[in-house]
Amino acid sequence: MDPLLPAALVSAALGLALGAAPASATLLALTLFAATAVATGSLHFPVDMQRVALPGCWISIVASAASVHRPSKILATALACNAGLWLGCLIGTADVRMPLAGSAALVLIFLPVRQLHARLPVALKVVSSWLIAVAILAATLPFIPVTPGYQPDHIE
Repeated sequence: MDPLLPAALVSAALGLALGAAPASATLLALTLFAATAVATGSLHFPVDMQRVALPGCWISIVASAASVHRPSKILATALACNAGLWLGCLIGTADVRMPLAGSAALVLIFLPVRQLHARLPVALKVVSSWLIAVAILAATLPFIPVTPGYQPDHIE
């Protein structure tokens, strides 16, 4: 699987979590996210590490998006470290790092999300629930066996 989608979604999910979290947590959480992602991403992991990093990314997406329902400063900083760790693992396993590192900018979605949360908090919960559903679906698809008709015969 291409690691760009989970990398982008983990950053966006953290942005949703920071948009709902108290404003005092934002600067610390962003700093921890960037520092953890850079520190972990500077390490070189074997490509097989993606088999561990991808499920960790999907779990981090679910946790970050679910935190919209009970936002707190401590939870936001912990989720920022967690998201930075998994994003850094994906960056460390990739051959081409720039698109993955650029996906970290999606965390800046917290700026419009904060305004949305102040005016219409239900919309933020709907978007986060959709993100949870997408992450669960993407995490379980590799474990579902391929049934006849879903895969061309010449590949088998």
